[in-house]
Amino acid sequence: MSNLFPYLFFACGEKESDSATLPPEDTAEEITNYEPSFEVEPSNEGNEAFDESPQQMLNIQHAGIWNLSPVAGPYNSMYGELNIQELINGYTVVPYCDFTFGVTGYATEELCDTCDFGFSIDFFVLEPEPPDEEEEEIIIPEDFPQAEDISDCFSPELPSHQETRTLAYSFADEMLYFNYYNTDIWVPWYPAIFLNDTLEVFYQEEVGFFGAGDD
Repeated sequence: MSNLFPYLFFACGEKESDSATLPPEDTAEEITNYEPSFEVEPSNEGNEAFDESPQQMLNIQHAGIWNLSPVAGPYNSMYGELNIQELINGYTVVPYCDFTFGVTGYATEELCDTCDFGFSIDFFVLEPEPPDEEEEEIIIPEDFPQAEDISDCFSPELPSHQETRTLAYSFADEMLYFNYYNTDIWVPWYPAIFLNDTLEVFYQEEVGFFGAGDD
């Protein structure tokens, strides 16, 4: 997820005189005591969109537990799940996006400079579990926006079904790094806590946006 450096440019002209020209005595006091007037408010015409608050809030959460083996390492394989959930305005009854990846991986020698171990991981979208017969069926309004496929989710650069990615873990940073599309550029991807031969992965963000479900 670059710094902008401001530049100052100075224009130089020919030097016309060795001494500065002072204002006439009768105007000096007027210039010294000048105060700006704020009686007329600045106009925002043409910039209304920048002053508007977002109409909707999107809550993004990625979470999962990945099991590492063999016990106590060195680790040569892993498996687990990664749940992707996105809520519009915190509405939990019907999430906009609700998918679960199954993840399996095998050790790789490709590591970032600060990483301790890594895996080549296969991601595959799991079929949703059928609701329990005792649960009341939720009727979703026709105009309610809902992702039909993992590609419809708002989270950027999610894995596609059956995609393979190389990720490596750093104990010092408590971070999973992604070998960005096999470019050997390692970028921080998921915060993760190592505990008892597991990685607890968790990422959360809230963003504002305008409209929902529009083309």
